[in-house]
Amino acid sequence: MSSFCVNSHDYTAAGIAVPAKLYSDGAEIKDLEIPGNVETIVKDAFYNCDNLTSVTLTNGVNSIGDNAFRDCDNISELKINVTDMSSFCVNSHDYTSAGIAVSAKLYSDGAEITEVVIPSGVESIVADAFYNCPDLTSVVLTDGINDMSPNAFQFCENIGELKINISDMSTFCGNSHNYTSAGLSVPVRLYSDNEEITEMVIPEEVETIVTGAFYNCTGLTALILPEKIQSVNQNAFQGCENYCCPEKLYQLRYFLPDSNKSFYTIYCMSEKNHLIIWKSF
Repeated sequence: MSSFCVNSHDYTAAGIAVPAKLYSDGAEIKDLEIPGNVETIVKDAFYNCDNLTSVTLTNGVNSIGDNAFRDCDNISELKINVTDMSSFCVNSHDYTSAGIAVSAKLYSDGAEITEVVIPSGVESIVADAFYNCPDLTSVVLTDGINDMSPNAFQFCENIGELKINISDMSTFCGNSHNYTSAGLSVPVRLYSDNEEITEMVIPEEVETIVTGAFYNCTGLTALILPEKIQSVNQNAFQGCENYCCPEKLYQLRYFLPDSNKSFYTIYCMSEKNHLIIWKSF
């Protein structure tokens, strides 16, 4: 099977314009399993094998040629055995150009993955890394991820929760975390040492909080900023409705020095998630 994957098998030029059936030891192959040592599947490798009903890959396959499964119309399931999540995150997995226009199921050690835990060493997730994995229900990231490409989680409609493990709050405040372009339009929960963060205490050394830093962090109920902070960019706390409501202003300590440094202004978030001046003193 390994050598079969690296040879093109479009026999129409030879005058054989009929579907192909694959066999192994006399038995017809319907559930195709690509060996773990295969890294490439070439164009037209499984052309017109219309008896195939499922395909199982490993994350070691990093290149699938266009139309590798062209006219395999009965494939209804794609399984991917993830042996290395870190490498999986940096490879695109949109298999539609290869002719597999079905949803993907991810597995690890024989068990289906529904909660994706991104390893701490991962800094980027490429476009279409988790393309069309509808069985995923939650994603766990670390604050070490500083680049998530558009559509990284495209068509993962059942993801209902995004968890972020924060190891360095100062760094987290300097990175934007609006994951909607990656396909994650879900509430965000922040954790530190496996404990959910509900009262956010920004470290004393932080002077700027960037746009989208705490986007859609619905678990936050209180916010405390240091007095030395110089700027909080627009929409830094957009979607954090659980502490933005006027009736919860008693929980909010949000100090920004005015330009002359002699006054402080307490800001709060309006219901439309815009910064408004609540009180100056």
